[in-house]
Amino acid sequence: MKRKSCAGPRAVRFLLSRTQVQAGLRRGIRVRWHPGPGDPGATGPQGEKGGKGDPGTSFSSFAYQGGFGEACQHCHASTVDGVLSTAHTNAYLDLGADQDNLFCLQCHTTGFNCTVQEGDTEIDPANCEEPDDGYSGYIGDDTEEGAERRLALEGVQCEGCHGAMGPNFNAHRPDVSFSTHDDPVTGESTSLCYGCHSFQVEEVEDVRACPRGRRRPRGA
Repeated sequence: MKRKSCAGPRAVRFLLSRTQVQAGLRRGIRVRWHPGPGDPGATGPQGEKGGKGDPGTSFSSFAYQGGFGEACQHCHASTVDGVLSTAHTNAYLDLGADQDNLFCLQCHTTGFNCTVQEGDTEIDPANCEEPDDGYSGYIGDDTEEGAERRLALEGVQCEGCHGAMGPNFNAHRPDVSFSTHDDPVTGESTSLCYGCHSFQVEEVEDVRACPRGRRRPRGA
């Protein structure tokens, strides 16, 4: 004798199609058919404008950003990558035992905004200019921040030629001149590179002044 089941219709909770629902009803399975989401409603009104967000993590409040072009990568990735492969990047490391030589550091770091003479062992604040948060501003600073800033400004980075990028990014105008000629009025070199590469610039000028590119003897 078959045992009679006392169980009522089975309840199943699955996402089924209309056809599956009908087949389930014929078999005594209780199902509920949900047609799925309807058409999207009308677009709601525009919300209020949010407040000013925090500065991006790659841009600091310093005038000199440093960081080997990290803040420049967003728009100038290929250019930054190209610069990082040049000797400028390792300019500080190339000093070797002279990494404390102030005269050398003028050209082998970024943001050295003080003028020192060969043999100077201290910086005279009277010979410095703003902004003062470049490499020269942290010489002798034994704090953790001082060490971090010096590390971030080692070598000749983007701002070594283009100038300080901050603190207002949108106000920055990175115009530079790579000319090798002298100002016709003052007689001074107009080359951005002249301050650190005077010998090379003078050699280029010597070659241009001679026929067929022959170098003019020094002192001629």
